[in-house]
Order: sequence, then structure tokens, then C-alpha cells
Amino acid sequence: MSNLIGDSRRIYCRFYNTATGAPVLTNPGAVIFEVKIGIAATVTYTYGVSVEVVRESTGVYYLALTFSTAGTYYIYARGSGGIIAVNQLALVVEDKLT
Repeated sequence: MSNLIGDSRRIYCRFYNTATGAPVLTNPGAVIFEVKIGIAATVTYTYGVSVEVVRESTGVYYLALTFSTAGTYYIYARGSGGIIAVNQLALVVEDKLT
């Protein structure tokens, strides 16, 4: 799937409690997504502060991201508290063909 300027994607991160054996989806103390485009400054999105971060259900969060410029988007998601998860990925966004 191509990513083009103006496209929107949901970037998911799931948080599990494994302390009792089988993994159980659990809400962490905080959820933070960080986005860096190429060499630009990192933009931080925090659940409860940034409207772009949404809790879909217990332990399941996503960043609603609209691509505003071409380049490589480096996305890092993390949680805090007793329930910690980390997710990272890189997406390439291209100019729209005319």
C-alpha cells in the first residue's frame, strides 16, 4: 500500500499485562506516540492531551495521522506505568501523482 501526501492512517499500539500468565489487554499509565519526519524535529502526541491519540478499547490505542509532507515518517509508540509496550515503524510518504 502506498502512502501519499493527504492520506490518513491509524497507527496502533496494544498494551498487555503478562504478570499473571496469559497476556491480558490493559491500559497503561500513559500512552505516547512520537513522530519524526526525516531530519525534522520530533512531534509528541499524548493520550488525554492530543486529540490524535485515541483509546479504541482496553489496552488498544492508535494515533490518527495525516501525512502532510513527503518523506520517511519514523513513528515510536510507548506506554508507562506497570504496563509497558513499545512499537516502532517507518513509513515512506510520496507526493501525489498529477
